[in-house]
Order: sequence, then C-alpha cells, then structure tokens
Amino acid sequence: METNRVTQVLRKVPHYATRVVRKLPSRDRLARVMLRCGANLLLAVAAVSLFFLGAELVLRVVGREILSTSVLEPHPEMGFIWRRHRKGNVSCVEGLMPISINSLGLRDREYGPKPAGVRRVLVLGDSMAAGYAVRLESTFPKIAEKLLNERNSDSRWEIINGAVPGYSTKQELALLQSIGWQLDPDIAVLAFYLGNDLADNLRDRGPKPTVSRPVDCILPLARDKWDIPLPETVRTWLKVHSAFYVWFENRYDRLLLIAGVRASVPRYEVPSWLSICQKGSRSAHLDMAWQLTRKWIATMSREATGRGTPLGVLVIPAIEQVDEEVLRANIKRFKLHDKNLDTTRPNAEIAAILQELEIPFLDATETLRKQQLAGELTFFKVNAHLTPAGHRIVANTLTDMLETLQPGTVHD
Repeated sequence: METNRVTQVLRKVPHYATRVVRKLPSRDRLARVMLRCGANLLLAVAAVSLFFLGAELVLRVVGREILSTSVLEPHPEMGFIWRRHRKGNVSCVEGLMPISINSLGLRDREYGPKPAGVRRVLVLGDSMAAGYAVRLESTFPKIAEKLLNERNSDSRWEIINGAVPGYSTKQELALLQSIGWQLDPDIAVLAFYLGNDLADNLRDRGPKPTVSRPVDCILPLARDKWDIPLPETVRTWLKVHSAFYVWFENRYDRLLLIAGVRASVPRYEVPSWLSICQKGSRSAHLDMAWQLTRKWIATMSREATGRGTPLGVLVIPAIEQVDEEVLRANIKRFKLHDKNLDTTRPNAEIAAILQELEIPFLDATETLRKQQLAGELTFFKVNAHLTPAGHRIVANTLTDMLETLQPGTVHD
C-alpha cells in the first residue's frame, strides 16, 4: 500500500516541476535581474575597495605609521638590519614607537670619528635592547649614557645602540665585525636576553641564517579564539604591505584587552623558554643551543681582547622570571608542572659560560623582579618587552658595569 502511494507521488513530480518553471520570469527579464544584481555587487565591491584604498593612503601619508616589518632590510652579512634613513612611527600593540635609523642601519643618531676625550660604548642585542614600543631616549643604553655623563663631569660618554630586532648572538657578532669596529668603541656590551636568544641561536646553527628550528625546541602556540581567521601567508603579506591592516590589528588587540576577552599575557610563539628551565637532563637541541651561544660569545671576546676593548655581558631575564602572573598563566596554558621547573637555571647556565670565558657580566633579573614585586610594571604584558620603567632599571645595571669596565686611558 505504502509502495503504491510513493509511486503515485513520484509520477506527479514532473507535473509540479513544470508548474514551477512556468512561473519563473521570462529569459529577458531574468537576464535583466541578473545584470542589475551584478552591477550592484560590482558597485559595492568598488565602494569597499575605494574605502580601504583611501584608508591605506591616509594612514601612509597623514598617519605616518610605518609597517612594523618594513623597518628592516636585507643585509649580506647579518641577514637583515634596520632600514637605513627610515623615519616615522612604528605601530606596536602598546602604541606608536617613533624611530629614526641612521646611515649605518642603527637606531641612533649619526656618529662620526670618535672625538678626543670621549669614551664610546657599543651595545649589541635584539629588540629588547633596541627598545620595542619605547622612544630611543627611553632605552637603557641612552638612559645609561645620560647617567654616566651626569656622574662624570670630567669626561664624556657615548653609548651607541647597536641592537636590531630578531638578532641572534651570531648576527650580533656579525654586526660587531661589519659595523661595530668602524665606530672605534672603547667598550663593547652584549645584552643577552634569556627570553629567546637561545632559540634564535639554534635557528642560526647552520650555514644559512634561515634554518628552521626543530619542532621539539618550541612549545605549541596557544591559539587565541579571538584572532582574525586569516591564513598565515595572507596575514604575513598584509603585515608587510598594508598600513591599514597593521593599524587595525594593533587597535583590535588593544580593544580586546580593554574588553577583557583576551588574556594579558604573551600570546605569540613562545620559544621553548620554559623547556630550558626543566630540571634534569637537557635535550640534544638545548645542548646545541648552549654550545653555539658559547662559541659566538667566545669569538666576540677574542676579537675584543685582540683590540684592547673590554667586553661585558648584560643578562636580561625573560618576563616569566620577573612577572609571577605571566609565569603561572603560561604554566597553566601549556599544562606544565611547576615542580619540574627551575626558572633560575638559564641564569646559571649563561653565568657558567661567562665565568669559564672570564667575561665580566651583570644579571638584571633580581633587580627587575624586586621592582615588579614592589608594584612597578617592568615588562609589557602582551609583547613581553621592557617598559620605560624596565629600561630605567636595566640602565642602572649597565651603568654599574660600565664604570667597572671603563678602560684605564681614554683614546685620543
């Protein structure tokens, strides 16, 4: 019975289909409707494109915001360096960072031959020393320069900021060899950042500076559900080429932080910093990273000693070593056990290397931690770089080091 009923319904389908087709508009009318819809769609696309094009032009010309990745340019020896003569404002999550790059490719003023009676210092490092999201005069090399000139009325100090974002120790050595010695420094200082210098050194382990890091030396990235869902290649292209995207992304990040829907802890790729704090034996990759670090610091020391230039190392901690809230958040995020972690282990490792090489050094970790516990914000929460207050604290440590390292005589 049911089968016969289904058969009868199926036989009526062509009849119903014919009735629907007859009710459709004529071919000419349908063509006109499709043409009108297409024209409206094209007009909408043109309007949106003109809006974004106008916004792009306004931000490039009026806003004077520089794309964060366009402040660097390729270099045959270092891989990349600050883009020479670049001036303007770089968009950072924490705000705009005014920059001015000199003819050598350093974020500093122009320097000529060293004047008589001047002690000149060259600071090498990555974005931590270069000063992410802070003005040049608020970076610890420049604050230390001011402090030393105030303390020593009989002599003058020049501290050159030779740091470049993203540099490994190998690249810092290459910059010293390529540019640094031309500046005739009396003292060289390596700012070693415990947060990512090991991972960057492992990246530079081969003949090519772009060798990828092994996956087991990086903790998995905790994806933010509020991230803009774009493929990584598209996102990278926009960051390089679109001022509007950079402008929007930074304000979008700040908006989410204000709204409280994004955690105020570092959310970018964390090199396996917590893994270097693991108690017990080290992995083969971590051993390699420390060996390369020692190799390049030793080379730097030999060159400095050969030129009669003292070399000092300023150890800068990772944010997790200073900010307890960030440490707890990342332990929870990556499902780690704090009983298996020793956050002072990286400091002990680098100290052992520097003591073996007989290189004087000072570690700013404890001073920064004390100030953080006292209620002073020493690191930006999101991008984990030193705040102006953090730079001021590190500048005091650098000043103490330079007063110890200063040469016995001033080169005329």
